[in-house]
Amino acid sequence: MEPILDLIKESSEKGVVKKLPVDILVKLFNEGAVLIGKKYSGKNDIPDEKIVELTFQACWDTIKS
Repeated sequence: MEPILDLIKESSEKGVVKKLPVDILVKLFNEGAVLIGKKYSGKNDIPDEKIVELTFQACWDTIKS
């Protein structure tokens, strides 16, 4: 969690992300990770790398300026 928080804080300072409080940006960004975690928890299958990448990109697109 700390690397994501640092990334979002730095991005906020540089104006790369929307002008929202950092805690809200973190929550918006993390929803994709939570979604994947819930979808695949307790299952034998895991998401392929492409799904993880696309989810990360969608989360980033949600908060970027």
